[in-house]
Amino acid sequence: MYKVFVNENVILLTSQIPFGSKINLYDLKKISLDDILSNVKKHKKIFLFHKSSEKLISSFKKKIKVISAGGGVVKNSFDETLFIFRGNKWDLDDRIEVNSSVKIFSRIKLLGIYIGGN
Repeated sequence: MYKVFVNENVILLTSQIPFGSKINLYDLKKISLDDILSNVKKHKKIFLFHKSSEKLISSFKKKIKVISAGGGVVKNSFDETLFIFRGNKWDLDDRIEVNSSVKIFSRIKLLGIYIGGN
């Protein structure tokens, strides 16, 4: 079983039909992403069933657009968070330059400012 969180709500991917009187169970192969989202919002917790446990994740991923992104929050000594304005909205920067001589990373280049790290 796998758990996918949508805000405070949970989608449970399972290959076993759970027992209970108030179970919201849907066939993963037949339900659309829009229906998944509306049902999890309505019920707070839903089960998506697929008979093959090996295909749970791949079947679910086919329904969504997976975007790989770097991540992290940059804060200064005053506990202020760095945001950038791009694409007509405020956003966190996700561009990371990796320096192979340091285990994690040596610098993050944001808005022309270099922040050292170790």
